[in-house]
Amino acid sequence: MQNSDLAYNIIILQIAGGTVPLYTVDIESFRDMLHAFDPRFELPYRQYFTKVAIPTHYTAVRDQISREMQQAHWLVVIAD
Repeated sequence: MQNSDLAYNIIILQIAGGTVPLYTVDIESFRDMLHAFDPRFELPYRQYFTKVAIPTHYTAVRDQISREMQQAHWLVVIAD
């Protein structure tokens, strides 16, 4: 995995996990910071994340959870 792939995946995880708001990718100072770390790295804009990256991440996580649940013998769900 290249550094740019790693950075891209970390940004997706931060957005999907609710750590940073989605609009962060449109903030010029955030983009400048990433460019300072790696001038070759080009961050897509918000529309790419909303239309492609986040839905793709959601599907991958959902499918992983589904596979794990199918293999489980027991499932415990607790809610308040």
